[in-house]
Amino acid sequence: APHDSNRNSENIPLLKAVITAGLYPNIIVADLSKKVPKLSTRTGEVFLHPACLDATNEASLDSKMLVYHEIVKTAKVYVRDATTISPYALLLFGGAIRVQHRSNRITVDGWLGLDAAPKTAVLVKQLREHLDRMLLRKIDNPQEKESDLDTRVISSIALLLETEPAPAKGANATAPGGVKSDVKPGDWSCPQCNHNVFASKKECFKCGYKK
Repeated sequence: APHDSNRNSENIPLLKAVITAGLYPNIIVADLSKKVPKLSTRTGEVFLHPACLDATNEASLDSKMLVYHEIVKTAKVYVRDATTISPYALLLFGGAIRVQHRSNRITVDGWLGLDAAPKTAVLVKQLREHLDRMLLRKIDNPQEKESDLDTRVISSIALLLETEPAPAKGANATAPGGVKSDVKPGDWSCPQCNHNVFASKKECFKCGYKK
């Protein structure tokens, strides 16, 4: 019989989420509203390296978010070994998340904003908090056995990632459950109120903070 450690080995979305955990903050946001999507990291525009499988087919990307392994600068700033990921992979395995109930948003490390229905945001946060605690316990005591709750949480996360269909193409691609990435390349998160501000603006229109 297969070893229990391999029970999710064929769950590709979950494997991508684990890769996200290992490579974060190497995240790319794609503007799919353009004929040739514009790709940006937190620090600026990038391009897929010609050796990437998706390098000549950016228009067919099935997500606005990608994770990459390496960034190099030659004639352009290129990223290597990139793959698309779902918003849930970023929320569950990426940086620190903050739920903004009034604006129905979740921010990741204060820079990447995602629209989310209030109930979805709370559930994702609870899953993330339990996952973080479980991982810390495993680090402290690798021999500790999973509790029934741990097993259910792992199964729920695996199922959530595995059954999420590919989002619709276009600028307003939305994931099931009401999580949507509305960030555009160059947008910035206000450090004072955490509101997403358009790249062309130097001042937060919500609280007046100046960049």
